[in-house]
Amino acid sequence: MKTFRRLILFLVVFSPPLKFIILTPSKWALIIMLIVLFERLVTRKMFTRRTLAISGVWLFYSLFKVVLSGEFSFLIQHLFFYLEYLLVAFLFVEIFYVKKCFIEVEKDIVWVGLLQAGFVLIMALNDVFYQVVISLYRQDWVNYVRELNSRYFGLRGFGFSGSLTYDLSIVLGFSNLALLSLFRQNIISSRKVVIGTVVFILAGLFVARSYFIVMIVMALFMLDNSRKIIYTSALALLIAGYIMLNRDNILTLVLGSNRLSWIFEGLISILNKGSYESASTDALKSMYDIDYKNLLGDGIYTNKEGGYYGHTDVGYLRHYLFGGVFGVLLMLLFWFNWAKGALDNRLLMFVFILMILINFKGDILFASGQAIRVISIFFLTWRKK
Repeated sequence: MKTFRRLILFLVVFSPPLKFIILTPSKWALIIMLIVLFERLVTRKMFTRRTLAISGVWLFYSLFKVVLSGEFSFLIQHLFFYLEYLLVAFLFVEIFYVKKCFIEVEKDIVWVGLLQAGFVLIMALNDVFYQVVISLYRQDWVNYVRELNSRYFGLRGFGFSGSLTYDLSIVLGFSNLALLSLFRQNIISSRKVVIGTVVFILAGLFVARSYFIVMIVMALFMLDNSRKIIYTSALALLIAGYIMLNRDNILTLVLGSNRLSWIFEGLISILNKGSYESASTDALKSMYDIDYKNLLGDGIYTNKEGGYYGHTDVGYLRHYLFGGVFGVLLMLLFWFNWAKGALDNRLLMFVFILMILINFKGDILFASGQAIRVISIFFLTWRKK
């Protein structure tokens, strides 16, 4: 039963677009669970009254904006799926976790994360396995994966998932944080946590360099007293000193590998120029150059010709361009109320901090089904304690 539950969780969270089924696994799970648990969905509270009130205001405000703009992609492409992400999490918890302790949920999230990390690493290192996995995808996703892989010189596009970019790396980060949480509770050994963390870091960096943010958050997660802070700071200084003393050797090693050159592009820039620069961070900086004059937003989320409105990936700015200051505040109010109470748990607090931080890069608080499903499962099961 445990293995079955974890396999279903893997398909629900990552929802790979398979070629032999019409809908994604997450949508099939939603349909089946709605049929089985419709009465429970109606009778049990998923949100507090305050959260429902905020979400209601947010919905009506969004409807008002799209009616004025005449551009409905925000509702059609995103708001419906947003509701789907939350419902899937709720129904999954009602079926599989209603009588489970929170530690079991942490273990399951670690398990599915390690399975996905295995897909990423083996696909990155073995072309035969890579070809087998993408042969399972539907054709439009195969085309996207191949395009992503070629765009980054064969360095990206790995994983068995409905997303293969920054938000996948963040979900792997959630699993890594859960692994560290189990270690802090003396449930797993230091050897297992070291091996697991190395696997997560390698896979996360193969997916996206956003995992460096995860690593910073993980370091902070492990620091809860002055002794650890002093020890970690000293270790960081020693590592920095070693890198500077062996600058030429490290540059030769890193530059000899295309994959390492891409992953550590920022480090190479620091060693060569004394400042952090990379293609992705430079592109991200340019995405902050938007028109901030319309404080009420334009009511447009996606361009008609495709791509994000305002040509920005930044989550907060996408909502600013759509709904202005009020739209951003409503989104944040919804999430802080949805998280209320759950943030008493140290793991969930740092998972939430990671979500807030990464939204400065992409719209993970609204558009990332994977991240929303995982964090909602976390919140709901913690409240059932």
